[in-house]
Amino acid sequence: MLYAQAESTTEHYKAPKAAIAPVIDGNANDVAWNDAAWVPISNVYIGNPVTPDDFSGRYKIIWTEDRLYLLAEITDDILRDVNTPALKNYWDDDCLELFLDENKSGGNHEYNYNAFAYHMAINNIDVADMGADRQPHLFNDHITSAKTQAGTTYTWEVSVKVFGDNFVYGQNNTPLKLTEGKIMGFNLAYCDNDRAQTRENFIGSRYLEKSIANNGYITADVFATLELVAGSVTTTIDVPGTQDAFMIYPNPAEEGVIYLNQTSDIEIYNALGNFVSSAKAVSVVDISTFSKGEYIVKTNKGEVLRFVKK
Repeated sequence: MLYAQAESTTEHYKAPKAAIAPVIDGNANDVAWNDAAWVPISNVYIGNPVTPDDFSGRYKIIWTEDRLYLLAEITDDILRDVNTPALKNYWDDDCLELFLDENKSGGNHEYNYNAFAYHMAINNIDVADMGADRQPHLFNDHITSAKTQAGTTYTWEVSVKVFGDNFVYGQNNTPLKLTEGKIMGFNLAYCDNDRAQTRENFIGSRYLEKSIANNGYITADVFATLELVAGSVTTTIDVPGTQDAFMIYPNPAEEGVIYLNQTSDIEIYNALGNFVSSAKAVSVVDISTFSKGEYIVKTNKGEVLRFVKK
């Protein structure tokens, strides 16, 4: 097998408990982050395939009794927020979008609080979602965030209060206490808009078919699983948030080839870990004979990524 069975993935993320909560300052130097696993944000839900210099991302999650904590590394060559006021077409600006279903009940949440679709603006203040009155509202007291910048890579550090489906906007709601073994619905995505009037790309962590990829703001049925665990968690799925990261595009792939942003020796395995093919010193790979499904690419440099053939 290529990878261990006990790992965090974009389909089922296992978040370890933090003994000491991280300081929300946009720096990833808190020791608590060391126990959590990185997973990629690499599935294009809306728009054309992206190149690594335009967008790449990864994240990890930890928790305490009082909060979820999210660390995201986002490479975005043009950071842009042009819609004002904050509740005007907020999904068309660059923003980090957190989908959260506290009890993984699934179902519709577009105009209720069965689940949330938090749109976190790049000002690290405004957090928008639709309310039960079918109007957009700010939920700034639910989330605290900060970010730092190194070139075109931004490190987001986020704390999240978790509320149940009995939440009532405008009232004094009490956040839930979190416990080991809790299962939630979750997904993380990024709205990217470099120059257009509407967002150019919507990129998410969980793989979703195009027909349902933009349904997260409507139904929690398309969310992945977030599990709160006690110990440290590992993964071999690594997409560093830098322009030099090993990347595959397009992903998902609908045509006959995929492209690598680095020339590499590679081995390709199917989702069960069975060997499929290999190649030497390539940057273009013919996948026209591959069956539909998920594949794992391992390079001679020790990098491991997944892609989907549609």
